[in-house]
Amino acid sequence: MDDLLFNLVLLVIFLVILVKSAIFAINSIEKVTKRSGIGQLAAGFVIVAVATSVPEISVAIFSTHTDNVGITLGDIFGSNVTNIGLVAALFLFLSPIRKMQVKTTKNLFPLLIAASLIPLILLLVQQGSKFVGIALLATFAFFIYYVFKTNKIQNHEQREKGSVYKPLL
Repeated sequence: MDDLLFNLVLLVIFLVILVKSAIFAINSIEKVTKRSGIGQLAAGFVIVAVATSVPEISVAIFSTHTDNVGITLGDIFGSNVTNIGLVAALFLFLSPIRKMQVKTTKNLFPLLIAASLIPLILLLVQQGSKFVGIALLATFAFFIYYVFKTNKIQNHEQREKGSVYKPLL
């Protein structure tokens, strides 16, 4: 019984730390967007998405090094299903009902279609190679370019003064 109580106290403590960390990260990313002039969607796409993908990247590196490629594939596809099915569902469930801006949906549509086709193409090819890796990296680079190009803050007067590096770090 003491172990259960101790574990519950630890769970609550670490959940509080997680919530405080998430709030800190969101505030820092908001400062980055205001100081750099990039839009919130672009910051979310690049900075937040890449930062939260670090565990998947480390799993990929270590599992391919130990010839456990199935773990990497399960992690990648499981993470995507969780992000779409769980995170998007919770976001839509908890957020107030708002209509998305037409500009945002118009800009995201080609990316979402392309991102949805990537797993299907990988399943059809059923073979990994350096060429496929290079093609996926090029696709990612194009996504980053496209998101930054279409999601800039138009009004330069809204930009804050200060360094981008400190909140980014």
